[in-house]
Parts: sequence; C-alpha cells; structure tokens
Amino acid sequence: MSPYSFTQAGTTYDALGRRVARTASGSTTVFVQVDQQYSIVACTDSTGAATERYDYTVYGLPTVTDGSGTVRTSSAIGNRYTYTGREWDGVLGLYHYRARMYEATVGRFCSRDPMVIWVRTLISLN
Repeated sequence: MSPYSFTQAGTTYDALGRRVARTASGSTTVFVQVDQQYSIVACTDSTGAATERYDYTVYGLPTVTDGSGTVRTSSAIGNRYTYTGREWDGVLGLYHYRARMYEATVGRFCSRDPMVIWVRTLISLN
C-alpha cells in the first residue's frame, strides 16, 4: 500500500482519491483492480485470487461474475462501484455521476448537464 493512502469508513484510497481496498465485515479486505478508465475489473483477496470479476458493454452495463466465471445477478461482496469507478444503482439500472444519472443501456445521461445551464446564465449576464 502506498504511503500516501488513507482509510475512511472501511475504504482505503490512494493519494489521488481512488479506491484501492475495502474492508467488509470488519476483517475481510478486498483489493480493487482497475483498468485505464478506472473501471473496476476485479476484486481480489489478500493472496491475489479474484473473488469477483466485472465486464462491461460498450456503454458500461456491468456483468458480475465470481472468481470462477459464474455469472451473478449482483455483487456478493456488496461492491457498488463499477464502470469508471462510479456507483451503480442496480435497482434503477443507472450510474450516479454526481450531478446526474447515466443510463448504461443506451449510453446517455438522463438529464442535461447542469453546468452548461450555469455557464449560459453567466454569459447572458455580460
């Protein structure tokens, strides 16, 4: 673990604020493996063995499998963070991207970008 990491509420973050490990049930530590988009591709135990793997469609719809490749309906370890490191709401089938929700089945956000509206308002004040 990096000397620049810190732990908050059972989750360990690196110096850039990315999740690198999570402690569940007070004793089991799960290490998060990510790809170049910071999408979680696997969760491993302390020996490096995969406990869960994640695969995504082009727009980010997740498929969760256990370490042996058997497809699961949801994460057995309670992992909510998947595509690009964002929180997946399995009930709604949407990702939470802070200011708006993203629908992975069609690859679109559910609302307009609130920042664009704010910038347009500022420009109109000139």
